[in-house]
Amino acid sequence: PRGRHRPRPTRAEARTGRQDGAWQASGRRAWLKAGSTSSKRSKRLVTPEDDRPRNVYGPDHEAFRATAREFVERSLKPRAEQFIEDRSIDREVWIEAGKQGLLGLEVPEAYGGSGAGDFRFNAILAEELSKFNAAASSSFGIHSDCVAPYLVDLGTEEQKQRWLPGFCSGEVINAIAMTEPSGGSDLAALTSTAGRAGDDGTLGGSTTCLPSAQPADLVVLPHRTPRGGVCQGDTPV
Repeated sequence: PRGRHRPRPTRAEARTGRQDGAWQASGRRAWLKAGSTSSKRSKRLVTPEDDRPRNVYGPDHEAFRATAREFVERSLKPRAEQFIEDRSIDREVWIEAGKQGLLGLEVPEAYGGSGAGDFRFNAILAEELSKFNAAASSSFGIHSDCVAPYLVDLGTEEQKQRWLPGFCSGEVINAIAMTEPSGGSDLAALTSTAGRAGDDGTLGGSTTCLPSAQPADLVVLPHRTPRGGVCQGDTPV
């Protein structure tokens, strides 16, 4: 069919690269060989990056990308083998990231962050870190994207003043214990609980897969409270 929206080609059309002439004539997609076996060849749909301009970023975003890319080249790549051997990211690397303004994107300026309020900056940082190593991107993402909202949105004023400046400078490394053996990282299936025993608080549960736990100064522990507890209802907090 002619028109702007075209259906996915059939196997025969994919094999020949034609779909009534329209698929091939569009010039926007190409079916290329991705490998072969003794009996058949597999093919995949490739969309050239240059053919789909990324117009969601402005000059400020690209300037931030240059900063993130320079950080990767200067502070991460030369230490790659050391990270693998230590199974951890050096504390001095976190501090360098803080100096470059990479850690407090979602933190208000009053607490040492940039207060960007634009997740495109977070996406750019994740993208540039992932080009180096997915594990590094995960560690920094957990610090900035997962832990930050807990402190900013749910923390008391005393907690914000105590933790957020170091969070943004890289002097306080954070982790979050949200992955459980039974339900993975699905917070809706969270089984860890919190309660009270006299004047003391209690926590019960187990966690696994805790990135940045080794060097962490602060670990956020999501849990459920019983009805009538800190939160009204059986609610993850």
